[in-house]
Amino acid sequence: MFKLLGHLLFVAFGWCVVTQQANAFLWEPAGSSKGLERQWEGYLAAGAALSPAPGLPFDDCFAQAAQSTQLPITLLQAVARGESNFDPKAVSHANALGVMQILWPGTAKDLGITTKRQAFDACTNIDAGARYLAQMLDRYDNNLHAALIAYNRGPANVDRLLRSNQLAQRSWYSNYVWDHLGFVIDTQVGAAGDYAEPKRLVFITFAMPFRAQELVQLLRQRAPQVRCDWFKQTSGGFAVAMHYKNDQQLQRGTRQLIRMGLLSRER
Repeated sequence: MFKLLGHLLFVAFGWCVVTQQANAFLWEPAGSSKGLERQWEGYLAAGAALSPAPGLPFDDCFAQAAQSTQLPITLLQAVARGESNFDPKAVSHANALGVMQILWPGTAKDLGITTKRQAFDACTNIDAGARYLAQMLDRYDNNLHAALIAYNRGPANVDRLLRSNQLAQRSWYSNYVWDHLGFVIDTQVGAAGDYAEPKRLVFITFAMPFRAQELVQLLRQRAPQVRCDWFKQTSGGFAVAMHYKNDQQLQRGTRQLIRMGLLSRER
């Protein structure tokens, strides 16, 4: 499905990561919805050969699912990071289950998952999520932007938004996965350490996704040394978190967040 081209130059968030692939795909923060749609097109054309950061959970399961669906492994891992942060036991407030958050029982059963035990098996769940995303990509003529929104909201909703020319106003999820893609392909982060011993400080939550997204964008502009991203919580809402590798980074980041009024000194 995807032609493997070139190599990667990745510049983002104030750090520069140059991988062994250096001339085809440039990850950068998402722009407007139309710009984001073109960024996804570029990713499918040139970024499918990207290797993920080492040490991400369930890498064998993702590799198998990527091979069977011909989807890029980094795409599946970006969806998983945003959906459940790779938690095989995650249950959302909407009753979506597992790593890539398969909706139970309707979507799960359509994908051949008939028991919750199956849904909580990481490889089974990842395979189902990959197949569902591949279905959406086929449905929307290889438009990954639309396919991702359908993965989150369902194809009926996307069809309605397309008919009313409103898809651009409902693009937060596509932007969200794009953001997580930047972390998945960042080999400098040390993903194995991130997930073996998570070092992440959640410092604010929002009810609406655009609020979390706007804050992260602001932080990247004004405090690029503070490494932040945002997560869709299974309980509902959206958390903004700071990542750090050691106590020194935690202290520096905490001081910056206090100066910006985002943390209290007592915390």
